[in-house]
Amino acid sequence: MKINIINLRGHSIVVLIVLALSGGCSKMETAFFYNPIQPLKLGPRVGNVIAVSQFRDERGTDYEDNSIYAILPLVPFATYHHDRPGEKYGDHPGPGPPYHFQPSKDFAKDLAFDLRRSALFSKVIYSEQGYPDGADYVIHGAIRSTKIKGKFFGYLYPLGFVMLPLMGFPTGHSTNEVDLSVQLIDVQTKQIIWENSFQKKTSHLLGLYRNFKSPYAGYPVMIEEINKEIVTSVEKELRKWNRSEAQ
Repeated sequence: MKINIINLRGHSIVVLIVLALSGGCSKMETAFFYNPIQPLKLGPRVGNVIAVSQFRDERGTDYEDNSIYAILPLVPFATYHHDRPGEKYGDHPGPGPPYHFQPSKDFAKDLAFDLRRSALFSKVIYSEQGYPDGADYVIHGAIRSTKIKGKFFGYLYPLGFVMLPLMGFPTGHSTNEVDLSVQLIDVQTKQIIWENSFQKKTSHLLGLYRNFKSPYAGYPVMIEEINKEIVTSVEKELRKWNRSEAQ
């Protein structure tokens, strides 16, 4: 099937204009923003200084974005999937601004932030070193997946992708997933105190209005859930570790 690229570009411009005019109705995220809403103060303290090192990136490199085809007639939907959303391509599936996302740094910094909120340590630092000077404990992490995949709905007729969403219909569907592992390590002995893996997945509808979400809306929510599990486990394991060291 031959596709008229000029027409495709023309329709894409129309889509962009409509989305730009609708910008006041919905929030289009341009960067990963972590803003936890759950309280996390635990205590009493279980250690002096803990560091969170930049996580290791073990994600794949697969990338495909066919979302532009949703504007063609008789196309019910068009798919996209990214193994490294935002970071490598600086893009956004479908029309929209670039999305900036660096999980190896973002996730580690967010975990350090939540450890500070927990008040379990006198000092929490983020570091790009494996074993930062002055730290009693360090958390190492590895990210295996931050895959995003989804669909943009074409609604089977020309510009249905534009017209129906303006009437309140969803523009598409997005699934976000996170798969990572962490280790809590005693810096002096290099002994692993605790380690675990975490997998989360969430799906949501996309749209122009505030009752819908952006393609990346699931990542901050999943990281808050994972961080709460990590911080709770760190407290439990370090209390056991400190008791065993004292004996």
